[in-house]
Amino acid sequence: MDSRKIAAELEKQYPKPSLHLDSPILPKVEAVMAQIVVSLRPLILPLTPRNLLRAPSAEYFEKTREALFGMPLAQLEKEQGGNNAWKGAEAPFKDVGELLKAESGPFLTGKTGRILIPPTALPRTKKLGILN
Repeated sequence: MDSRKIAAELEKQYPKPSLHLDSPILPKVEAVMAQIVVSLRPLILPLTPRNLLRAPSAEYFEKTREALFGMPLAQLEKEQGGNNAWKGAEAPFKDVGELLKAESGPFLTGKTGRILIPPTALPRTKKLGILN
């Protein structure tokens, strides 16, 4: 993903208020978020062609992910998705809680929210059917 590059460009073009990309907690947040994403892939990826993509894109998505994972997305979902995926994400979510405690919340950067979450993240989870 290019989120880091985009954030750096935003910081360059709009330095005030700062995104605090040099914050010492940012590498920890990025690492734990990567663990969450990897854990939830078997839940999210199979929903993508069903709920988000049109037929030609869905076909391509399924074909390329099958090559990547060595199994069809339906099998990935059956074997590793659902509760298994959430269980796999449990420890990283607990790590997020620990980071919040260490920073005296309510944000990962303390009293002021400064960590950029892609604006498409929440609407996409709703459209995928995760928040229903």
